[in-house]
Amino acid sequence: MHELWLASCTYKSTTYVRSKTNMSTTAIFRMELNGAPVQLAELQALWQSKSYGHFSVLPVHNKRVRGLHLHLTRLQNNTQILFDHELDTERLRTYIRKAVANDTAPLMVRVEILARQSIRTQTIGALEPDILVSVRDLSAEAALPLRIQTVQYQRDLPQVKHAGTCGLNYQYRLAQLNGFDDALFTDPAGHISEGSAWNIGFFDGRQIIWPDASVLPGIAMQLIQAKLRKKQIPFEVRPVHLREIPKFRAAFLTHVLVGAQPIASIDDIPFEIDIELNKLLKACYEANPEEEI
Repeated sequence: MHELWLASCTYKSTTYVRSKTNMSTTAIFRMELNGAPVQLAELQALWQSKSYGHFSVLPVHNKRVRGLHLHLTRLQNNTQILFDHELDTERLRTYIRKAVANDTAPLMVRVEILARQSIRTQTIGALEPDILVSVRDLSAEAALPLRIQTVQYQRDLPQVKHAGTCGLNYQYRLAQLNGFDDALFTDPAGHISEGSAWNIGFFDGRQIIWPDASVLPGIAMQLIQAKLRKKQIPFEVRPVHLREIPKFRAAFLTHVLVGAQPIASIDDIPFEIDIELNKLLKACYEANPEEEI
């Protein structure tokens, strides 16, 4: 039944101006280190070793986060990988609650796990890191389809949302300078992996296809896939090559700030914008309940 539903989606070709995601953030207005307001000296020490660490970005609405358990699992797993340390997620939640305080407005909370002292000065073994929580306002903007440029590039430790973002931000900047909105990464053989800060999915007219590659398993992608399974709507995870792009009817990206967002084109290959597919992805994302911090 669901295969027939997907196959019957209508496609509408539309021309869009350059756009951006439907969420933007303002300047940081609250920052706490290990549950206390951060001091300048502490911030300076953190900045010196900021390249070694990891983070997660949590859109908060009325003190609740969609996919909170996945964010906590990510932070816990990545702390184990980078610091060989067991992160106390209950303590972390306490820090987040304290930073959010009584603010019920839409917020973006960035949780960073890092160390004030350089890794190179530490003895070998487990290291208890610091927890930096930053809070910003979150405002909504129109989520129009994006124009994407492909580039051969892969992040270090792609399974970790780590602080080493210079390379991917450089690729994003190059894409912008070339007249695109963002960058999509491929391996040397031309297999598609992930975007600069998002996952990608395709629709072939019958089912959704996600690239099987070394990527960061994004929170939005996990949430959408979970609801697709629950609805028994078929999808496939397999290698996707650049030469396949013209065969797909639609493409989209996933990120926690937008859920899912349509892609207008990849390089010089345009996609039709499928309203029903976009509704399905939005419904799957929003069907995941927001969890209390």
